[in-house]
Amino acid sequence: MLIEFLADPQIARSIRNPFVGTVFPFVAGACTTFAKDVGGGSGTDRQFGYSCGGGDFYFPGAVGIGTAAPAFKLDVASALGNGAQSYIRISDTTADVTGGFYGGANATLIIGAQRAGFSDGAGGILDVTTNHPLFLKTNDQTRMTILGGGNVGIGTSSPAEKLDVIGSIKSDGLNKIIFLKPNGSTDGTQINDAISALPSNGGIIYLTPGVYHINTKIIIAKNGVKLRGFGACDPGLGASDNPLTKLLWKGSSNGTVVELKPSSSTAQIQDLELSDLSIDGATTNSASIGLLLDRVLNSKFLNVRVRNCLGTNGTGIKMTTTSDGVNDLGTS
Repeated sequence: MLIEFLADPQIARSIRNPFVGTVFPFVAGACTTFAKDVGGGSGTDRQFGYSCGGGDFYFPGAVGIGTAAPAFKLDVASALGNGAQSYIRISDTTADVTGGFYGGANATLIIGAQRAGFSDGAGGILDVTTNHPLFLKTNDQTRMTILGGGNVGIGTSSPAEKLDVIGSIKSDGLNKIIFLKPNGSTDGTQINDAISALPSNGGIIYLTPGVYHINTKIIIAKNGVKLRGFGACDPGLGASDNPLTKLLWKGSSNGTVVELKPSSSTAQIQDLELSDLSIDGATTNSASIGLLLDRVLNSKFLNVRVRNCLGTNGTGIKMTTTSDGVNDLGTS
């Protein structure tokens, strides 16, 4: 009966065809290892192999899931739509260690999740396990850097502090807060840009310690602007930079370093603050006025030092009223 069954040519072909191109190197007492050209020809780039001893598959070429034309070593395509989600799932069956993507040569990157038994609890992780930085990029440019020791840099790849930012920081809340660092050339422009970015009721601009090169006059023309530096004021220190935030004039001769004046000739401004600042008119191309107050009401000036205003008719602090208005400086 079996002989008659196998003698049927059509049945024989149906049994034989799936194994065309397959090599079975049987070894007594061992698992079977085989290789197969799934295309039915002799092209080695289409072979795959399986070793039952190690449970391993190997594919010399690319693998496609959901696509017959994989463009990468592993290419997963999905036609899911309408908010459905497509995943590649990696899970740890022992629930004992971290699971996820793992790769790299000089620096090892892990993207995955860890169980609750870890010291910092269960959660998703993005980890460079070696002592190398983690770079976050857009448009092939590094935007944020986390060093192996934990320092975080935005706008710098070598952060010197726990958080080191090159550029402005803006925080919206009860008061909008902007942090600035000196750029060494056009700091007057960047301070004016920050003032313009504040809402109509003002906000706080923190100038971190350093020398700000004031290339153009700083203009405060709206209510509620608070310009704050760092460091106490001690005139007894002479030429020393104190406070630690210094506004150094770098514009043309006889200019004004800081001007507090409303844009309208009939208006007044109030609730302003300058604190912990050194305003320096410079000894070369010196400014004529360090601080100009025009129609300013109910404002605070704390630990502000004005010096070296050596231009024509040099004046450290000038208070004036250019139209109908009142100068009433708060004494707090």
